[in-house]
Amino acid sequence: MDWLEEGKALWFEYYPIVVGFITVAGGIIASLILVWTKVQPYLEKINLMKDKITNTTKEDLTNEFQSINLDTQITDLKAKINNPTVSDDLKQQYIIQLARLETLKSKIEQGVATVEETTSKF
Repeated sequence: MDWLEEGKALWFEYYPIVVGFITVAGGIIASLILVWTKVQPYLEKINLMKDKITNTTKEDLTNEFQSINLDTQITDLKAKINNPTVSDDLKQQYIIQLARLETLKSKIEQGVATVEETTSKF
């Protein structure tokens, strides 16, 4: 029972240090968790921006598919306009649609060119 008395004596001598250490460690851990929850959304946004900058393959394929789709629609409209069995009213609608598509295509190509020029500078 002598060791039990020595243990009690040591506990009463050092318990303020032990309790203080546990309190300080808990405060540090709580502070780190609080800071991490505040900083994490910004780190995720930075990581997302980095991924967008470094990984452009998906965007490039999307632009290619859009371009092919627009070219296909323009070709189809030109074929419909040149078809002699189509009425004049439909031809007028096709001509209007063709003009809109060509305008859209030129805007997209200018936008893609602007993006490529901007990203090539960096």
